[in-house]
Amino acid sequence: MIPLSSVLTGEPEVIGYKVLTATAASVRFDFQPMYRMVQVDGFILRDANANTTQLRINNDSGANYAYQYINADDITVASARASGQTLISLDAVDTVDASSYHHISAIISKPSASSGGVVVSTGGYDPAASIKLNLDGAVWSDTTNLMTRIDLISSANNFAAGSSFTVFGWRK
Repeated sequence: MIPLSSVLTGEPEVIGYKVLTATAASVRFDFQPMYRMVQVDGFILRDANANTTQLRINNDSGANYAYQYINADDITVASARASGQTLISLDAVDTVDASSYHHISAIISKPSASSGGVVVSTGGYDPAASIKLNLDGAVWSDTTNLMTRIDLISSANNFAAGSSFTVFGWRK
């Protein structure tokens, strides 16, 4: 395994921070291509139930993503995978009520323009009935561009006011 110190330099920098003051179907962060790894953290409120948080890199809506996830609660464990997707699902559909926070954290690594991107993410929340955890691994098969944009998309309904998102970046 290559140590991160040989790939990245310095401390993480805050690239962007947003707290929603109104509902939004998506949240966008633009940044310079000097960052080879970014981390997105979100504390999400929903304006209704049953949403999935989705990720798109560089506004690439081609079928260039593949992912596998495992989700678990106190009763079941389930998994799914998909390839040829137009975005990455960072978590399974959650049914957390609109007043509860859902947390996601995604680390996206793209060491060079000619390499593919790798995404590892976790998500979880604690509704009254059970604790739920999502673990995801994904790839972005673009081999010509560095990362310059991250979009977080709510699959249905919206991210509610009060949701917050922070993006950190590490330089090469």
